[in-house]
Amino acid sequence: MIMNGTILTARKNPQLSAVLGIMTAIFVIAVLTGRKVPVVSGEKEYFIILAVFGAVLCVAGNSHSATLFGWTNSLYWTNAFSIIGIVLGLAAANLIVLTLLGINIPFLAGYKTAFMGLPGIIFLKVGLKIVQNLKLKITE
Repeated sequence: MIMNGTILTARKNPQLSAVLGIMTAIFVIAVLTGRKVPVVSGEKEYFIILAVFGAVLCVAGNSHSATLFGWTNSLYWTNAFSIIGIVLGLAAANLIVLTLLGINIPFLAGYKTAFMGLPGIIFLKVGLKIVQNLKLKITE
């Protein structure tokens, strides 16, 4: 939903991110503990769903920060948090693409092991985004 040229609003986006983060954590725990997820039957589907959760969390977190601090704010793009977040995002994107193409990555070969690596990147990015937003609020 677009309101005033932004995705949702700066006020509503933290709640959306929190709900998505909790849903992602529940999904990861359910899959890793062997519980069956309705309508999903295999490792490839689990991995694709996790990739979608990660992408949506990334968009929600960045749109929230951008609405608060502005896309052109140099503090937003040039601080260490953003640079590390960009590197982690690229790592996640590479992991997703290579896994879907069937190209084995050392230690993360196949959907099952890639599924165990991707949540680490996702939750690192979420934590990093929380710290970045807190730091930017303090320095503003």
